[in-house]
Amino acid sequence: LDTDSQSRSWAPIHSTRGVARLVRFGSEPARVSEELIAQLREGQARSASVQRLFEPEQAVRIARGPFAGVEGIFQMADGHRRAMVLIEMLSRPVSVPVDPAALIALT
Repeated sequence: LDTDSQSRSWAPIHSTRGVARLVRFGSEPARVSEELIAQLREGQARSASVQRLFEPEQAVRIARGPFAGVEGIFQMADGHRRAMVLIEMLSRPVSVPVDPAALIALT
């Protein structure tokens, strides 16, 4: 982000989906280390790799955890090293976050 007063066009950032506002200290935007940016990118890449392991609407079985043995439908990666799986609980569909390593694809 160029902080030169001549080129302070932050409109593209503000119009980015998911951005509510910029973090600032007074009138200056917060500075972020390159290390943090690398970690954020790595997390995004992991989320994308979970998405590639399973296709939306794919049948899966949860192999471990509190829902071990329950079958469900893979919905999506939720961006936090988790996958969202739709299961039936009390005769209703419920989305639950699950560790992707705990999922087994059903054919």
